[in-house]
Amino acid sequence: MVQMFIDTGLSTRLCDNTSFKQFCRLLEHRFKTPGSARVTSLMGARMETATEKLKDIVREARRLTLCVDGWSKRGLTAAFLGVSACFYHPPTGKAQHTLLNLHRLDHPHTGEVIARCIDLTLERWDISDDKVLLVVTDNGSNIVKAIRLLRDRQEQVGADFQARPELMDTEADDTETESSDTEAEENGLELENFLENDEECNKFQRMPCLAHTLQLALKDAMKHPGVESTILKARLLVHAVRKSSVANEQMVRRCGKTLIRDCSTRWNSTLHMINRLLETKGELNQVLEDLNMDTLLTSDWAKLENLLKLFEPFAVHTDQLQNDSQSLSHVVPCLLNLEAHLLSTTVVLKPVAQLLLRSLRDRFAGILNPDCCSFDATAAGACLVDPSVSFVLHSPELKSLQTAAETFV
Repeated sequence: MVQMFIDTGLSTRLCDNTSFKQFCRLLEHRFKTPGSARVTSLMGARMETATEKLKDIVREARRLTLCVDGWSKRGLTAAFLGVSACFYHPPTGKAQHTLLNLHRLDHPHTGEVIARCIDLTLERWDISDDKVLLVVTDNGSNIVKAIRLLRDRQEQVGADFQARPELMDTEADDTETESSDTEAEENGLELENFLENDEECNKFQRMPCLAHTLQLALKDAMKHPGVESTILKARLLVHAVRKSSVANEQMVRRCGKTLIRDCSTRWNSTLHMINRLLETKGELNQVLEDLNMDTLLTSDWAKLENLLKLFEPFAVHTDQLQNDSQSLSHVVPCLLNLEAHLLSTTVVLKPVAQLLLRSLRDRFAGILNPDCCSFDATAAGACLVDPSVSFVLHSPELKSLQTAAETFV
């Protein structure tokens, strides 16, 4: 019974329900249904056992990468910060990804607050700072600041230790506040400091989420006047149909599907909106005709088809990069494949493809361009030592990237 509540997430108050007790007695008349308090206590014991087991697994990892991300409930009624860990587990020979903590965040969501949540997570799971190889985050200014605070603290501790060893255990007091959680990348900033190369202090190095950065490049392309106007028309059409109960019922009756709204914070949602429009184009036009509603122009439908072909590979690679089964070695091949796709784009969307290509190269210069001041060869090195993808670096055009990877390895 305890396992049922763990697996389903049902409330333990079900145990106090008379009908549930009668049901249990029908299954086994000798069984006495425990109360909700007893089940909650047993679940807590299970949690403690599982936590200790997971601590042992984490302890056996040589290094690990923290993944930190925050989100809010609908209506902004509550905010949360998730901290997970990715690592290679030597005894089993498998890569592991586990959620360590889910923190409830109260306003303001400052860098100090986020840094404290990460500290509490490391403390609870007995993870030393030396064990943290990278911290993967989005590009919000508050979370970027949190990682900087953690790194600066380590640098200060090291400096104090060299000057006065007795200060080793003192904790720095930083009262600076940060209330902005806007996306720095939205303002057109390049992907700078992909990894900060500091041989003296390599703790808490931040790596921007690659899938998130890829979506920011897509947003740059969607700001092109021709693309923006076409997507706006599609969005208005979807809104008009979705707010009509009659149109929705007819769509479900004709094709069993409804139109999809896009969301600015949901990856690939605009692509899914376009795809559903094209997928149900015939039935949609029949419904619009029956209800005397306007549809898109033929030229607009053609533009949507071209945009789908242009953006679809980005959706595929976004899903690949955020998949737990993917390793760092696949980053460079994914980016190179997208570059090749954009370079082969037809004349119709050439200006949009060129804009997207520039954004892609600018945002990922720290990975693909050895001449960039913020270049780090970690991803290229991972690609080089992976036999399944290392061949992509053997192209003459990538000689400098291959050399950088070989030097790194």
